[in-house]
Amino acid sequence: SAAYEGLEPLKSDATGIAHYLRPSGTACVIGIGGGRDLLTALLHEHDRVEGFEINPGMVHMLHSVEAYSPVLDDPRVHVTLGDGRTELARSGVRCRVLQASLVDTWAATSAGAFAHTESTLYTRDAWSLFLRRVEPDGVLTFSRWYDPEHLSETSRLVSLAVGSLLDRGAAKPRDHLALVAAGKVATIVVSPAPLSPGDVTRLHETIDRWGFSLV
Repeated sequence: SAAYEGLEPLKSDATGIAHYLRPSGTACVIGIGGGRDLLTALLHEHDRVEGFEINPGMVHMLHSVEAYSPVLDDPRVHVTLGDGRTELARSGVRCRVLQASLVDTWAATSAGAFAHTESTLYTRDAWSLFLRRVEPDGVLTFSRWYDPEHLSETSRLVSLAVGSLLDRGAAKPRDHLALVAAGKVATIVVSPAPLSPGDVTRLHETIDRWGFSLV
């Protein structure tokens, strides 16, 4: 629509590669930030976008710039304020794509605890929940900082993906995931079901089209 004119370059960002595999249905976003991932889901024509955001300041900011960025006014978009993992578990929503991109604000909990709430997103228990919240052939996708010489962030994503798939009884976790890098960010794509030959073809086409790297 005219409201999103000029935002097509968001489709060339590797953090949104899962939308090329599952471009319809409900897209869920943990950590909406400035609305980038919400916009990417809308540009890929998802008919419903569910966002979860712990920081009320981000939601207030998006409301304050609605004249320029009306993403929260879009009838397809619904945002829940609160801890993403908790609210997602409570919601019962099923996601075609469930995305978390560089969720790393290190916000304190509302109770004033010093533990970083984002750390609860990077556990096997959390990923078990996320894989239950995506549809049987849906896609969970996380993006983290990427440095080929210091792979702690990337290896964490791979470890969580493989561990959570093994917990579900997957015989060959490798068949359920892909890891894509672009610049300083790596994005993992994980599905409860093995990726189909069509999925693999679309992944390679998208990677070649935008100049990403398959890790």
